[in-house]
Amino acid sequence: MFSEVLPKPIWAGNVANSTGKYTLWQHETGTNQIYLTTVNAIRSYFETPNLGFLTGTVGATQKPGDNVWTRIERVEPDFVQTGDMTLVITGRGYAEDVDRESDPYTFTPDTIKIDMREQRREMRLRFESNTENGDYQTGSVMLSLATSDVRSTGNP
Repeated sequence: MFSEVLPKPIWAGNVANSTGKYTLWQHETGTNQIYLTTVNAIRSYFETPNLGFLTGTVGATQKPGDNVWTRIERVEPDFVQTGDMTLVITGRGYAEDVDRESDPYTFTPDTIKIDMREQRREMRLRFESNTENGDYQTGSVMLSLATSDVRSTGNP
């Protein structure tokens, strides 16, 4: 059974405010953080699981078992959104390598495609909203992925 004293979740800030006290925030109300007359955007994002081709794709020139990179050439965003959003391609070239992030690709509610040439062994896509009054709902995002160069098997 849940407490019904307060109709919406309450969260306490972890940084003292201008009076030296800690602020309580009411969640699930609006899309901004509001403190007195200060309005700040609330950062919201989601990231896909790893994407990648381990042995090539149907119709690819690579033979099964080739060690190939995955290249992303286009993303067709499908969002009902308010405000600009960004897309960052994150991933690594080798399993034990460090993650490398692309520059952010900004898109608006009217953007129909985002062209790029990013390649990683395994990659993730992070979609983010961090604008005042920003809000979004995700539909069916389409990707153009292809196999790329054969990777070397030695150290990077």
